Amino acid sequence: MAPSHIREHVDHALGDRFSYELDLLEPLVGGTESEIDSPLYRVCERFVSDRIPGATLLPVVSAGFSDSHFVREAFGTVAYGFAPVFSTDPSDYFAGMHGADECLDVDDLVEMAEFHLHVLRSDLLARGAASSGDA
Repeated sequence: MAPSHIREHVDHALGDRFSYELDLLEPLVGGTESEIDSPLYRVCERFVSDRIPGATLLPVVSAGFSDSHFVREAFGTVAYGFAPVFSTDPSDYFAGMHGADECLDVDDLVEMAEFHLHVLRSDLLARGAASSGDA
């Protein structure tokens, strides 16, 4: 996100009610987003809808750090921090995520493994190989 975009968001949120200065103390790196109009997102959507009929996959913004921006930059691709968590209580999951007391229902660990198999079995890999000339 460019500094001008940040200023636009702050201006919109605050309106004319407050006077403020915006100083970016460090260059903006990482924290980018991936478009959801992608083949990988559609694979994620299919996985969720197969598991929970009628469910809609929605993007979520996390305040935590992700190394996805390194993947996006290095490979010019999309990257999502998608993990299918269907059984673990959401409050338990978010309270312990990446912490010392992180926990996850075994059923969700199985779902995560199944999701990765789902991606591998999708046509994404075949299309990627064909477009790079490796097919």
